[in-house]
Amino acid sequence: MPMFRSFVPRKIQPWIYLFIAITFQLSGGVYLGALNQMIGGMALMREDILMCMYANLAGMAIYFPLLFRMKFRFTNKTLLTSAALGVLVCNLIAPHITFLPLLWLICFIEGMCKIQGTFECMSNIQLWMTPKRDFTVFFPWLHIVILGSIQLSDLITTYLMYHYHWTYMNLFIAGLMLIVLLIQTTCIKHFRFMKKFPLFGIDWLGAALWAALLAEIAFLFNYGDWYDWWNSPVIRQLSIAILITLGFCIWRMMTIRHPFLEPKMWTYRHYWSLLGLVTLVEAFLATEHVLEEVFYEEVMKYEELVSVQLDWFAMIGIVAGCVFSYWWMHVKQYNYVRLVIVGFIGLIGYLIGFYLTLSTDIHISQLYLPTICRGFAYAVLSATFMVCLEEIMTFQHFFQGLSVFNMLHMVVGGVLGCAVYAQGLAYYVPDNLSRYGSAIDHVSFSSNPFNLGHYMEEFINQMMEVSIKQIYGWVAYACIFLFLLLLLYDFPVRRSLKSMPSWKEVAREVKNSSDKPSKVVVNGTITPGDVKFTREVDINPGATSEVKFDKRYYPQLVINSPKLWWPNGYGEPNLYTCKLEVSVDGKVSETKDVTFGIKEYSYDTNNNTLHLHINGVPVFVKGANWGMSEYMLRCRGEEYDTKLRFHHEMNFNMIRNWLGSTTDDEFYEMCDKYGLMVWDDFWINSNPNLPYDLNAFNNNMIEKIKRVRNHPSLAVWCGDNESNPQPPLEGWMAENIKTFDGGDRYFQPNSHAGNLTGSGPWGAFDPRFYFTEYPDGLEGDPERGWGFRTEIGTAVVPTFESFKKFMPEKDWWPRNKMWDLHYFGQSAFNAAPDRYDASLAKGFGAPSGIEDYCRKAQLINIESNKAMYEGWLDRMWDDASGIMTWMGQSAYPSMVWQTYDYYYDLTGAYWGTKSACEPLHILWNPVTDAVKVANTTAENYQDLKAEVTVYNMDGKAVPAYSKSSVVHSASNSTLECFTIDFNKERPNLGLNQKVVVSSTSEGDPSMAVDGKKDTRWSSAYRDNEWIYVDLGKVQPVGGVRLDWEASYGKEYKIQVSNDAQQWEEAYSTKNGIGGVELITFPEKDARYVRMFGFKRGWWYGYSLWSFDVLGGTGKSEGLSDVHFIRLKLTDKNGKLISENNYWRGNDRRDFTALNQLPKAELKVSSKMEQKGEKAEIRATIGLPKSAKSVAFAVHVQAVRTVDGERILPAIMNDNYFTLMPGENKEITINFDKYLLKGGSYKLLVTPYNN
Repeated sequence: MPMFRSFVPRKIQPWIYLFIAITFQLSGGVYLGALNQMIGGMALMREDILMCMYANLAGMAIYFPLLFRMKFRFTNKTLLTSAALGVLVCNLIAPHITFLPLLWLICFIEGMCKIQGTFECMSNIQLWMTPKRDFTVFFPWLHIVILGSIQLSDLITTYLMYHYHWTYMNLFIAGLMLIVLLIQTTCIKHFRFMKKFPLFGIDWLGAALWAALLAEIAFLFNYGDWYDWWNSPVIRQLSIAILITLGFCIWRMMTIRHPFLEPKMWTYRHYWSLLGLVTLVEAFLATEHVLEEVFYEEVMKYEELVSVQLDWFAMIGIVAGCVFSYWWMHVKQYNYVRLVIVGFIGLIGYLIGFYLTLSTDIHISQLYLPTICRGFAYAVLSATFMVCLEEIMTFQHFFQGLSVFNMLHMVVGGVLGCAVYAQGLAYYVPDNLSRYGSAIDHVSFSSNPFNLGHYMEEFINQMMEVSIKQIYGWVAYACIFLFLLLLLYDFPVRRSLKSMPSWKEVAREVKNSSDKPSKVVVNGTITPGDVKFTREVDINPGATSEVKFDKRYYPQLVINSPKLWWPNGYGEPNLYTCKLEVSVDGKVSETKDVTFGIKEYSYDTNNNTLHLHINGVPVFVKGANWGMSEYMLRCRGEEYDTKLRFHHEMNFNMIRNWLGSTTDDEFYEMCDKYGLMVWDDFWINSNPNLPYDLNAFNNNMIEKIKRVRNHPSLAVWCGDNESNPQPPLEGWMAENIKTFDGGDRYFQPNSHAGNLTGSGPWGAFDPRFYFTEYPDGLEGDPERGWGFRTEIGTAVVPTFESFKKFMPEKDWWPRNKMWDLHYFGQSAFNAAPDRYDASLAKGFGAPSGIEDYCRKAQLINIESNKAMYEGWLDRMWDDASGIMTWMGQSAYPSMVWQTYDYYYDLTGAYWGTKSACEPLHILWNPVTDAVKVANTTAENYQDLKAEVTVYNMDGKAVPAYSKSSVVHSASNSTLECFTIDFNKERPNLGLNQKVVVSSTSEGDPSMAVDGKKDTRWSSAYRDNEWIYVDLGKVQPVGGVRLDWEASYGKEYKIQVSNDAQQWEEAYSTKNGIGGVELITFPEKDARYVRMFGFKRGWWYGYSLWSFDVLGGTGKSEGLSDVHFIRLKLTDKNGKLISENNYWRGNDRRDFTALNQLPKAELKVSSKMEQKGEKAEIRATIGLPKSAKSVAFAVHVQAVRTVDGERILPAIMNDNYFTLMPGENKEITINFDKYLLKGGSYKLLVTPYNN
């Protein structure tokens, strides 16, 4: 567990957390095992102390929706420490408080601390116990801790009370909390699973209202008998208050954007049934707190030490029930509802057992078996209800649903049951006394002395016994009745789905084109599963009828245990086929196959960022734009399989159908097949955008929705590219989607605003750009941030073999107008071709010709495209939620915006993207040097080993930079493992250099660069002021350090220039915070560096203690000019899960030393296997151990022997890889056999240093 310090043995780490969880569960503020002593010691009524218990339970129930918000905001150590301190303080002061409202508040707060501490421990134990988050494993064992601790707490309290005093239990808990705090201090470090998430957006008032409602209900039923129920004005007024509070709760829930309990939470199928069941079960089990206690204390006159023996047997039942639940749900995977029925059998056994056993002449051992049944039933039902709740709800609403569930489970059900049984006793005891007491008048007493008082006491005890048995009988009847209902009604909760899928209807339009009425039979079959349905209809001549199969009349349309459709990386894209057949007069007229998948999309826009969920699991979007299939519209049939297979191989999970330019069915079918969600645009491109014929456009829109709506891959509808559709189109689109697509898919009017962070940039940058605040797009809303970006891309020059296919030889070199016709020039200015060329020349040296240019271009393609996706993964959910490159495929021969080119050659962009988008991926942040694991799957992974090795150009590892760490990677998270110890020092280039300012109000401008902490410069008292430093010559500038006096810059830019006339922006912010602000960015060559302030944070002028201009990071000791970073992620068995390689220069932009690498002599062996129409080449490429250097960026290409042409398209597992001396790489190449054209193959293996 990563939160423990390194000296704590791994094997005992989960047991430490288990101990802490149990200590929290033992706590309670007040302890009912000492109820009678507390009544006397505190001068309180029984109801007062019971209300303390309900307040404690209410605090736990109300806090559930806040648990994950706190976990995302604070570290585990902070949460556990604050929880332990809260429990400690509450237990120390609770025994000394007699003012009831304050005591209830203390118990409420103690409940919140108790559940926070328990959750923090058990959530980590869950990841240790079941990395795949299988709640059929976790919940049964969780309930051993929860329910067992309740019994154990009662036992400890009773023994301490009997031998010492009831307050010793509070001191005992306080002592345990001190031990917990000691463990926290010594053994646990601050750790968080994701970056800090702010607490804004929490409905605190809503939480208070629901807490007040719960307290009012508990007060009503707890004190109702004492106040004489409806005869008391207090109870009548309280009832009105409950209705008013409930009204406020509902009103707030329906009217604010993010209520404490969302309305959607109440709509889940079976949720109300589950709430009803748990309330009734708690009410049934409340017999323990009323009837059993009255029997033990009033009838049998047991001392506490006698009756408390039964807690041991209740614990035996609890453990047995939890183990049985685990065996039933996880090992055997039986139906959950049947387990509920088993639980009710145990509950009936308990009730009937007590009914038959209770008597004044029994021995307590006769109650052992019924008590075991009670513990067994409670454990089975509690664990099963929790698993069912998790199954039917998405994670988004689970903790809200759990809060309401526990309001009923912990408070309402129990207090309601207690009130009913107290009223039952109040009725039956007097009734039985009057009924049987009349017989005393006819009893003749002997003349011997007769103890009438003893006789009457025995008589009253017997009447109480009879009354208790009568109530047990009625409760048993009610439980048996509910048991019989469950036997009749099997609500279909299954392991493989959180909300059971069904179709409101299956519908198909049937047209009668003949001139006479026809009797038409429509037959349907859904496979797999062989679900059949049929219907006969009469259709008039020329008429069209919609034949519907409603699930109310065709119950077979509900599929139990379905195989869900998942996007790539999150599971299998399972598909079903519905075969529809229309017959007339016994002859088949037409058949239609409809392929579909079972899934549930959900969406949220929390923090002004779009988030997608499928089947209750958040999806981090990694995708690409599809800008037409092919510009000549020649893409058909199987070619879609080829193109989209490449997207699948790059680990994408979404494709944006840009402008809705592709309408072919095969496109959607292949997206279904390969698990690629579709962001589907309509045919609108920016404003003005009204089509000539609005009605024709609308009809086409409706036709498209109806035609593609059954495809599970369709995830988002989008109205307009980079704008909003003009009226009335936006409204029509939303209404059409709601009407014809069920309204359950998200409609995004604008492709780059409205919870999206804009479009672009579309040109390659230094990799650090994508990790630095912020890689901004254009016209986003939010304006800045990572967020969800639907378009971003780079120029992507193809390989030389592809380049010469479309470029006339006379125009190969140097770059000219012909290049511009292929979008490498002014016609694609936003691809930044000039910056691309400059980066290539600066990084790898000026190219000697077109072949050298294309070779070096692949390195730019790799590093920029890999960094683009990794930059977003680095900020997953903080605030990044998705990224799609422009574009994924190539619709024309081009030098920009592609991953594989027009001829299916896989460029460096393909391999950089494929690496970055791995479902479980290890990455390096080139700005902070942090190594992280990004998990974009639905699974949790335990005991992964992350390691880094840094190699010099000679291929030898440099041990000083090697690190490793064992980590646990949670689903949909990015976790920092460690930081590589590269040199991070930056020289102050501006020290004592010349300074020029726009104005001065205090100090001298030179004081900003004199290196002193007590001198400053301040501008005039107005916005739009500036200061710049003249470095004397052009130098690489990598950042600035601004030390602000109180009057700081709220909005400002850092700009660089070579002539102090033309300025280039290096950094900008609208959220300056003052103090010392360290700003870094990829180095820019400049002589002048300026801070230009647009808005002040105080009414004085901009005031700087220092303005330090920083260079790039210095050389790291022991490393060659260029060195290689290799990251590995392995599982606990040593199996490689992810490997990632980078090259890095001491001068972060200069890799020209690679050109001095000795020539790499590689050893290559290969063979080809053919199976049917497919062929596979398996090759081993090795670098001898005696090699003097690495083999860098090794490129492998298969060509056919008949003409030397490349074998394309082909699926490969790796390319452009780097080998250290003594290493081998296994390469597989899969392709269609016909591509050999009857010949064989040859492998061309070319390292960069060839």
